[in-house]
Amino acid sequence: MRSAARKMTNVPALPVPAEVHITPQDHKRIARLAYSYWEARGRPDGSSEEDWFRAEGELRRRKSAFTIMKAQRDREPRSRSGSKGPKSTR
Repeated sequence: MRSAARKMTNVPALPVPAEVHITPQDHKRIARLAYSYWEARGRPDGSSEEDWFRAEGELRRRKSAFTIMKAQRDREPRSRSGSKGPKSTR
């Protein structure tokens, strides 16, 4: 148990994006997602901000997760060979 805890302290921390920027394309995605939330709630009158903020938060989480996964992938050592399998011996 002690060695497992020691191993965990040697793992470098992943960068966490300070802020996720919203682009004009993201604005359209938020609008579509908010609309789908509104429809799923039965198209009630009022409270459109609730759906908008929910959709915006979801998009920010997705973009943040993508940024973290990309950083993880970039930190992993890559194989030196360009092939995807063993070489043929012909």
